[in-house]
Amino acid sequence: MRHGTSYEERRPAEPDEELERGRRAAPASTAGAVISKVVVTTERPARGLWDTGA
Repeated sequence: MRHGTSYEERRPAEPDEELERGRRAAPASTAGAVISKVVVTTERPARGLWDTGA
């Protein structure tokens, strides 16, 4: 994919574009972290209950 504007493609994105990417990526990463934490915290007590119940 070579275009006449290869320099514009290689140059860093505009500050506004970087901010927009950060805003879009932040919620996704934080949501994934929260989900992973919830899964871990909900799995551990369940295993403990099964172990003590048995």
